[in-house]
Amino acid sequence: MPDSTAVKKQKNKWMYTKNLLFAFSFFAVAAINDSPGTKSSNSLEQRRPASLSTGILPKVVTKPFMKHTSKLSPPLFTQINSDNREVNEGDVFKLTGTFRASQAMNNVNVKWILPKGVEIINGTVNSQLNSVEAGKKYLFELNLKATTNDNQMIHLVAESRVGDSSFSNSSQFQTQLQKAYDESYERLHQRAKEYISEK
Repeated sequence: MPDSTAVKKQKNKWMYTKNLLFAFSFFAVAAINDSPGTKSSNSLEQRRPASLSTGILPKVVTKPFMKHTSKLSPPLFTQINSDNREVNEGDVFKLTGTFRASQAMNNVNVKWILPKGVEIINGTVNSQLNSVEAGKKYLFELNLKATTNDNQMIHLVAESRVGDSSFSNSSQFQTQLQKAYDESYERLHQRAKEYISEK
């Protein structure tokens, strides 16, 4: 039988040779990848799927997401103005409602929704517009009297249909809180303008 010591030495010599060849192969590959004429394995170009051409991927990667956006606006617009933004019990005040549409429409209903804490002095609560011109302003006035010091919320609502679609828009006036609301809105609007101008 072969000497066991000699067999072990032969095996160790073979393992040493295999490890040496593996190390040599590793350093050879590393040297090739690091050479100036070879692209790094971390480059975006080598990560590109084979199905994509060279000119497509940079456009996809660098293209801004949602670069141009615009706010969608309803075709109906309402607004309420008052000659008194802080109404107390017994006060008579005037509300002017404004309505306009961004497109020509037929059969537009414009109505005031009044709480129990106000009573009508004069004016029309419900109005029907058979034909509306695009961009034209329509005014609806009410003279009211407050019967309480509690805050009352008054609404102006416009409704219409175009084909199978229904549209509506409403505005609100608060008898006790409108002044504070308007002042708060103006402050926020001013801060937003200042923030934008700083950019």
